[in-house]
Amino acid sequence: ATLLHRWSFNGDLKDSAGGRNAMYGGKAALAWNATTNAISLAGGTRGTSVLQMGAGTVPDGCFTLELFATLRQDAGNYAPLFQLADATSADVLTCCWVSNNRIELAQITGGNYEYVGRIVGGVYAAGGSVENGVIAANYAAHASTVSGVYLGGSSRLVNSLIVGNRIASTDTKTKAGGVFLNSASCQMINCTVVGNENTHLQTPDGVYFTAGAVVNAIVTANGESFADDFAASVTEPNITYTCFAGVITGLGNIVADPPFVDPANGDYTLPLASLARDAGTAVALADDLVGTTRPQDAGYDMGCYERPASAVPECDIRIDSEASGLPPLEMQATAVASWSAAATSYVWTVSSGGGTSISVTNTAPTLTATITETGVWAVSLQVFFADGATATVTQERAIRTLPHEVFVSLNG
Repeated sequence: ATLLHRWSFNGDLKDSAGGRNAMYGGKAALAWNATTNAISLAGGTRGTSVLQMGAGTVPDGCFTLELFATLRQDAGNYAPLFQLADATSADVLTCCWVSNNRIELAQITGGNYEYVGRIVGGVYAAGGSVENGVIAANYAAHASTVSGVYLGGSSRLVNSLIVGNRIASTDTKTKAGGVFLNSASCQMINCTVVGNENTHLQTPDGVYFTAGAVVNAIVTANGESFADDFAASVTEPNITYTCFAGVITGLGNIVADPPFVDPANGDYTLPLASLARDAGTAVALADDLVGTTRPQDAGYDMGCYERPASAVPECDIRIDSEASGLPPLEMQATAVASWSAAATSYVWTVSSGGGTSISVTNTAPTLTATITETGVWAVSLQVFFADGATATVTQERAIRTLPHEVFVSLNG
């Protein structure tokens, strides 16, 4: 997208790309510290200690904004790095990428903490909608609230990926690494919250919920366990048709590893065999984060991506049993097939590098097999359809069977 504006907030507030220089909108004097290269908004409150970018700065359309600033917060200041709208606004921030922002607050002094609990590394939404966005790799420190997205007022977070945000704080005002829902009217719809981190041990890495609504979301792999994914200040949070690694009570919620196609390389789309595919509920969304029409196949997918219907026969394998253990290990798997014609038979092969293999042909899309030897096992599937078409897939290293005893030499 076209670079529309590039502001350097360290000293001159000049816009080197678009010519719309920023203005200081606070009641207190603007202080720039040449030693720390920081702007201090000293003594102001919400709505008065702000940097204003001028009317007409952000037009309709697709564009890029770059902001270079070091933010220092003194007592009583209000410090979201980017604020969308206010509590009554219907503004929409769409097709956006908010990433690699950094808030470092070495110290907060004084006794006025009215707004200290609303310091946000990514997007602070007091109203309006954040749609089809990627909020990624933002960082916030000391006494910050959340490093990804804060939802207040009647704000909506829709079709968005919140990934890799990190908050480093032990302050009681710190709520989450990914998303903080903090208003009865706010909503998070068809979002994927994954791989976020929070160093505060008493609040989650993923999502913290005090009020609002969550539907058709995926919240997974934040921190090291399910307890790191989600926490709420209420006993029955309004969360439905959402995928977690652990049990959250709510209509349509599922407990599952989604999984993703290639998360190591940033691909958080759903594979064919994902339990989050077609598991959502109907919502007023015409498409997903990248413009794929919703719904596809049998229903709405959970998360920010809708898996497109395939134009060719395809199949996938879902391992339903433990992926490793001691022999004899009973493994269970399910075939998931997609094509215009019905699947008529399934040929399974479970094989190790040593040449041992198990072959099973079923008319049902399930496999139960007992592995009696140690090894690393690949699982292959061939599906035959009624119109003569076929589809094949292999999962390498899908199953590991371990020896009962392991001997370790003291000499290495």
